[in-house]
Amino acid sequence: MGDQSDDGDTPAALKQRIAALEHQLGIDDLTGLATKQWFFDYFAENARGADALMFIDLDDFKSVNDNYGHATGDLLLVQIASALKTAVGDKGKVARVSGDEFVGLFHGIDDQGLEAISGEVLTAISKCQVPVGELRVSRHASIGLAKVKHGMKPRNALIEADKALMEAKRTGKQKAVLLKERGLQLATGMPSVEEVHLGLNRREIGYFVQPIFDIRQAELWGYEALLRWRRPNGEIVGPAQFLETMTEAYNYGATPPLEAAHATAAWAALKQQKNIAFNISSAFLAKVADQKLDWVQTIVGDIPTDHIVFEIVETVVEQNTSDVSRVVSQLREKGIKVALDDFGIGQSTLSRLQTVPVDYVKIDKHFLASAIQSPRDKDILFRMIDLIRASEAKPVVEGIETEEQLALVLETSADYGQGFYLGRPNPTDHWDASPPEMPRR
Repeated sequence: MGDQSDDGDTPAALKQRIAALEHQLGIDDLTGLATKQWFFDYFAENARGADALMFIDLDDFKSVNDNYGHATGDLLLVQIASALKTAVGDKGKVARVSGDEFVGLFHGIDDQGLEAISGEVLTAISKCQVPVGELRVSRHASIGLAKVKHGMKPRNALIEADKALMEAKRTGKQKAVLLKERGLQLATGMPSVEEVHLGLNRREIGYFVQPIFDIRQAELWGYEALLRWRRPNGEIVGPAQFLETMTEAYNYGATPPLEAAHATAAWAALKQQKNIAFNISSAFLAKVADQKLDWVQTIVGDIPTDHIVFEIVETVVEQNTSDVSRVVSQLREKGIKVALDDFGIGQSTLSRLQTVPVDYVKIDKHFLASAIQSPRDKDILFRMIDLIRASEAKPVVEGIETEEQLALVLETSADYGQGFYLGRPNPTDHWDASPPEMPRR
């Protein structure tokens, strides 16, 4: 399955190409800082319970590019990166995670130390200036801080720091915020276990579906099922705000939304005759590793296996346990397809695709967003897609949100695409009334 690359890679040659690309992924070409990929790897190997994560976002940075051009914005980012390296020094590790966002990890630091280093970082950033005629262009920053818990994954630490960052933005910007655990719940409106339990009982928690297209044929390939909570007040809540609490609610007798999953799977596979993808956590796979595959029907109901896709996150490849690998192999033997989701934001490497083979690799959206802005990042995206195909998996590019991004993806050898430009997540009846079509170019 999948095509070999044009130069006919041997396993050794493929391994060399992968190693070269992974080195390139570790260094940001504009600022010289470490990249998000490198930082997540470092965090996974070195973060401990007494550490803290700092998430830095420049306030109103978009207006620099809009008013003075991207060249000015890039010069300011380079200055800020240099100031960050100086301010942080040997007290921590710092990286650029996306356009105007930076992140730092500090080992064994208390609240007082965090307050001190945050102040130094905010001051250092505010002093950076780029001359534009008689003007001096500068920007302040906001900081979100999160304490690292034992065994915490880098993505989860970043989510917590992001919540603190949103609170810093909401309360005036130009500040650092460390939210205590209880304060974090109250500040972000996180629901309680009891609220989630009630929502499940009322069948308010179910699935929206987002279309995925075969971009070569301009045809609908299938859908991804995405958890949503429709609150009584009409608010639509995404899983980031309730998934962990929902998992905890299961310990108190709550029942998973299986009826909703069955209905969604039947709608896609039987009514639409399309594939349906559900995300499966690595923790769940570990639990069912010693069981037969009866659990598949428990999740999706009685639909043809050749329409089922289970998406697993990178932690499965990172752990690379024999149990999880065996489950993946058993699923594929039964005709169920397996996709590796959000590839490129965790600790896993392309080389591990050779040890845990999957059918599809979904490339995290930040690679496409970066490729639009930077020739180097465009080259990285193209090479990554080619190497995924050489590993006998089919690339799916996530985060296609504009016509320009779709045009770029069509230049690559990717097979599939997904994103808001191709179709937003919606209830199934929305797509009954207005079937998804790939935008014409």
